[in-house]
Amino acid sequence: MAKKGGEVKLRLDHIRLRVAEGVHQSTKAVALDIEGRAKVNIQQNDQIDTGFMLNSGYSGWEGGSNHGSIWGSGRYRSPKTGSTALHEAAGPAIVEKGAFVHFAALYAIWQELKNSFLYRAAEETEPKPIVEKIFQAVLRD
Repeated sequence: MAKKGGEVKLRLDHIRLRVAEGVHQSTKAVALDIEGRAKVNIQQNDQIDTGFMLNSGYSGWEGGSNHGSIWGSGRYRSPKTGSTALHEAAGPAIVEKGAFVHFAALYAIWQELKNSFLYRAAEETEPKPIVEKIFQAVLRD
């Protein structure tokens, strides 16, 4: 129980930093969720031949990305046809604020237009539960 005449200190700088961290973590988490859903959509759309486009997807956020985990340009064998194909990947994208999801396979845009996997993933993602969970953890003292 608080003593009578106690003092309450409002630490606005502390709160501001916590909120900023929550925003940063939330944008990163939402981007990663969209990336994961897009990769599931590629599989469900049967848009996999060599696996290059699927494995060229990555997310970026302020201060980082998971670009290092993608397949680079090169020749990849198709399990369906047995032939090999040369695939090219775009260089890493960089973000100063917010987050993004990118598929580096140069032909990914044509696959997206033919049968959406990325836009649909963004529509399917529900950011509210992700953001709420992160803010509950970040703002807890």
